[in-house]
Order: sequence, then structure tokens, then C-alpha cells
Amino acid sequence: MTEPTAALDRLWRDATGREKVGVLARTPPAEATGDDRLSLLFACCHPSLPEPAQVALTLNAVSGLPAEQIAAAYLVPAATMAQRLVRAKRQLRRSGVRFDLPPAEEYAARLRSVLAVVYLGGGA
Repeated sequence: MTEPTAALDRLWRDATGREKVGVLARTPPAEATGDDRLSLLFACCHPSLPEPAQVALTLNAVSGLPAEQIAAAYLVPAATMAQRLVRAKRQLRRSGVRFDLPPAEEYAARLRSVLAVVYLGGGA
């Protein structure tokens, strides 16, 4: 394959991927499945938290990864990550965040962090 063709293919794949993510962000689930992990993913990825805290909290709360493993991924001491998790939980509690699916208009704001968690957590 020639380089210009490969570049065009890459651009096409990227555009198609962005389009699919956009559709996902605008489409609420058809019906409840009884599996609360999706609700937890979106609740933990609340936009009131910085993105690193969203991802770390979700990896801990939904995927069950201990603070030590998350700290290793972030290249920070375990105590630092443990404190980051405590602060994130406290902030969500103070904000009154509920652990259900957010309204559809909030999906797009949270989707990047949710996808990061799915990628890092092996599907949560």
C-alpha cells in the first residue's frame, strides 16, 4: 500500500470512529440490563472531578483495582493515590451525585473518561 493511500485510510478510520463515538454519546441504552456497572462508570466519571480522578476512582470502584495498582499506572506513590481516591469520593458525596445513568445530554461530557476506564480496566 502506498503512503498516501495509507494516510487516507487512516483519516477515514478516524472519522468513522469519531462518528460512532458521537452516536454512542447521543444514544441512551434501550432498557435496563440489571447490571449496574455502566451506571457506576458514568457516575464515577462525573465532570465535577478532574479526569485523572474520574479514571482512578472508576478503576477502583467499578473494576476493583486497588490503589496500589492504580498508583503504579499513574507513577505516583500508593499513599498519594489513596488520598486522591478519598478526595474524589468526598467530592462526589458533597455534590450529591447519584449512582444512576446520567441524562443523555451528559453522556458526551463523560464519554472520554468512560472509554479510558474501559480501555485501562479491560472492560470494567
